[in-house]
Parts: sequence; C-alpha cells; structure tokens
Amino acid sequence: MIKIRHKYAFIFLFQPIIAVAANDLPIKVIEAFKKNDINLNNISISVVHLGGETEAKKVLSFNENISRNPASTMKILTSAAALEVLKPDYNWVTKFFSDNRNGNTLGGKIYADLQGDPKFVPEILLPMLHKWKAEGIKNIDADFVLNNAIFSKNPDSSSDDESNEVYAVKPQADNFAFNSVTAKFNGEEVKLNYPIYGVRLNNNLVLTNELCPNNKTWGNNINYSIKEADGIYLINLTGKYSKFCSDKSFNMPISNYISNKDFFVRSLLGLWASIEGNIIKYPNISYGEVSKNSVLIGEILSFPLAALIYDMNKFSNNLMARLIFLRLGIMTQPNHLNAELSRKTVLNYLKENNIDSYSIVLENGSGLSQLERISAKQMTDILGLAYSKPFFKNFLESLPIAGVDGTMKNRLQDISGKAWLKSGTLNNVRAIAGYISDGKGGFYAVSAMVNEENAGRANPALDELVRHIASLNTE
Repeated sequence: MIKIRHKYAFIFLFQPIIAVAANDLPIKVIEAFKKNDINLNNISISVVHLGGETEAKKVLSFNENISRNPASTMKILTSAAALEVLKPDYNWVTKFFSDNRNGNTLGGKIYADLQGDPKFVPEILLPMLHKWKAEGIKNIDADFVLNNAIFSKNPDSSSDDESNEVYAVKPQADNFAFNSVTAKFNGEEVKLNYPIYGVRLNNNLVLTNELCPNNKTWGNNINYSIKEADGIYLINLTGKYSKFCSDKSFNMPISNYISNKDFFVRSLLGLWASIEGNIIKYPNISYGEVSKNSVLIGEILSFPLAALIYDMNKFSNNLMARLIFLRLGIMTQPNHLNAELSRKTVLNYLKENNIDSYSIVLENGSGLSQLERISAKQMTDILGLAYSKPFFKNFLESLPIAGVDGTMKNRLQDISGKAWLKSGTLNNVRAIAGYISDGKGGFYAVSAMVNEENAGRANPALDELVRHIASLNTE
C-alpha cells in the first residue's frame, strides 16, 4: 500500500468510499469489451482511491499484475520521475560563443553548445537574436560549429519508429522546432509559421467551399513534397482544403530532406533576417567542441520542466518525452547521456519510493515502443506516489482533461472536466491512465491496458470504465 501524506491535504480531503469488489468487472464494462470483440484475458485494470492522510484503497482489480505494453501512458512514469529528480523549475541551458567579433560583425566561428532542449523553438531563440542586435551586431559572417556531444551517437531507440512521421522524430542534441516545418492556414492565406533561410513554400492547393472538419481530418487531402536546388528547398503543397479552415497547422517532418544541423542554422539565419540582420554568406556547418578561445555571446533557457511536461502530456509529444527521459541520465553521468543511464535513474527512483519495478521494461520513456512493459498495478502505484508529492499540481495539470483539452478533448464529453487522463495508442495497444474526481476532493487513480489484435476497437469500453468510476458512490 502507498501511504498518502499529502502537502495539499487541505484540498484533497479523504472521504470513505464504497468499493467495487476486486477482480469483479462491472457488467456494463464487460459488455462494452465483448461488444467490441475484446478478449477479457487481454485487458488489465487497476483502480485505487486516493484521499487525504490515509492509505490508497483498492477499488477495482482485474489482471492488474500482468505486465503489458502501455503505449503513451508510459509518459506518466517519465513525467513523475522527471518532476521528482530534476524538479519542476529545471531548465536546459543552450549557450552560444564567438571566436571573432569585429565591430558590428560576428565573423570566424559561432559555436552552439546544444543540450537537447525538449522544446527548442523560435520563440526562445528569437530573444537572443534581438539581444545581439541591441548590442550592436548587424552582420553574421561566420561558420557554425555545433557541439552535440551531450548525447551518445544514437542516444535511444524505438522499436516502433516510422522515420518520416512527426510523432517519430528521433532525439538528438540539435533538434530544433521538432525537426518539422509547419504551414499555418488561415482561410486563403497559407504560410510558414516562421521564416527559414533558403526554404520556400509553393502553394498549389485547391480551395473548396466545403465546411472545415473540426478534427484532425481537415488536412487529409493535403500532400507535400520537398526538393532542393542550388541550396534552396522548395516545399510544394498539393491537394485541396476548405477555405473555411482557419488557425490550422499542417506539420511536415523535414529530417529526410535537411540535416538537423542545416535545419537549425537555416532557422537561426531566417529569424535573424526577419529582424533586419544581415547575412554575408551561407556558412559552413560542422560538429565539434567549443573553442577555448571563444567568448560567450548568448544563452537560452528552456521553458521550465513543468511547462515542458504540460505540453508533452497534453499533446502526447514523443520527441519531448524522449528528450526529457534522456536528461534523467544526467543524475548518473553528466556529460554523455543515453537511454541506459536514464533507465537506471528511473528504476532507482521507483526503488527509493518503494515501488516494485520488477517486470517494468523501458526503451525510451515515451511509449513509442513495442518493447516497453508495465503492469496496471505498477501504474496506479506511480499515480499514487505522484499524488503524494509536492509536484502533484504540476503533474495533474499536465494531463489531458476529458472532454476539454489535449488528446482527450473529443472523448468523454459527457463527464467533461471530471477526469485527467493520458491515453495510449499503438498497433494492437490501447490504454488509459490518470485520475478521476471522486466528487469530494479526492481522486481515483486508474490504469487500463488492452493488448490484442482488436485493441483498436477498445476505446469505447475504456471510456465506459471511466464513466463507471466517475459514477461511484463516495458517501
């Protein structure tokens, strides 16, 4: 049992509950699984009640000790470990150096000491460029040297990678803007979300008068191709979309066309030009160490860890999860990170908190894996542990709210605002894990996993389980 000694006890007051007998699934839930041809032997469920200064109380248990693939619900373990080990206000620091500033020109070499910031995006790069302008720099006439030595050559792996999909971008120290180009759609206007040096958008899309779908299918009829000629990359958009689609984003992974280092430098130079900075030449770009003869010219703090985990969980961002997971290895070896070091950190975290880690298999911490395994009971133990920690508010707020936002926005709208849940999807896997309000200040921690060939049909049954838990009598 997990002892709950909660610093927020004044908010989460314990209430006695009427528990469903362990190993006894509710009839409606059984019917929902059978209706969708899900074999009950292939599901695992664990539900406990959490409240105030008392032990977690088991509410429902079904195959809860069987280790299964959790898909993206594995991000719950990565989140809890990172918030505890690194702390919510933790920042990645990316530093820039120059070995030759001549008046208003940066010449020689510009060195970037890259750390694998999980959300290294234009919004945090641009302020440093403005600072350069304010300090009198007008011209960039330098080559770039990127130091990415913080990671091993292949720092992690994924047994479920699809190399040309946004969700499967591989983690490296020099990832920038998720290694994707984004086209922003506002009615008839289509443009890149920020300027990239030598990258052009060619819009050959046909506008239609159809209503714009209010879901992910709005861009299903859009195709893109990327071709390079004489150092210019042309992104060609073809197909059709509704002229009523506004404030939409179409993401295009670019790793297969432009190397990480080239994409990063092109992004920096594009932003520099957008604030009227001059580019004397396109630079040579290489990897290497920061010269001891260089001087610091700028540094960029990442968003705080709590904010990164918020984005990671709300939108199930695998790249962010993999980069955060890799950072956990810094507790073991600060200067050369890889997934094995991170696994040791996470498993040690569980051991220190008296959670059985036997049978837990971690590949990259994101759930984008056919190898990762955890039991439903271990997952609710982790949820209970997180509930007892000072970071719980950050953790809870990062989870998608059923019927309200994130990946749960269009699910369980009939109990909107009553459940904070991470969903999981892989081939032959569906899962859900998180918290459900008991209506009186406490929570139910829930984990449910389906591993079988018909798992793609399991969401209605998982939703029925959540409804059942939300309706439990908590007198």
